[in-house]
Amino acid sequence: MAPLTVSFCTFNVHGCNHPVKRSRIFQTLRKLGAEIVLLQETHFTSARLPNLNNSSYDRWYHACSDSASARGVSIGFKKGIPFTFHSELRDPEGRFLLLRGEVGHTVVTICNIYAPNVKTASWLTVLLGKIAAFSTGLLIVGGDFNLTLNPLLDSSTQRSSVSFRALRSV
Repeated sequence: MAPLTVSFCTFNVHGCNHPVKRSRIFQTLRKLGAEIVLLQETHFTSARLPNLNNSSYDRWYHACSDSASARGVSIGFKKGIPFTFHSELRDPEGRFLLLRGEVGHTVVTICNIYAPNVKTASWLTVLLGKIAAFSTGLLIVGGDFNLTLNPLLDSSTQRSSVSFRALRSV
């Protein structure tokens, strides 16, 4: 049996509560050929969770806050992707979502992260412990980490809000 090849896309959408914006997001994802999608900053709340199912992407998993709509992450699967769900670990603040399951016959853990922009390094250190305890099989991580790993390459100001010492500790 040939190995299954799957394309991933991670995308900070800066909110997708409006139907027109959701339509544009789906158009972009289809153009990119994304089969497994990791969306950050969806701005969904538990009380207001729009239906993301459409003709191309039919299965979605979400982590969202009960109060703050400026967060939220979602993981979606294109129709036909053979994902078997086993379990999940979701952040009640809507900052991360970990899915454990199988894609085809491969055991995977898919992690979608939307890190805070303050105390990012210490938050990521705690999250890495949770990921290590939860994950099995192939680990796939994507998201918006809200930090600059190499300010000389990744920032127009060549500065980072996170110290090099803090980055090295993660």
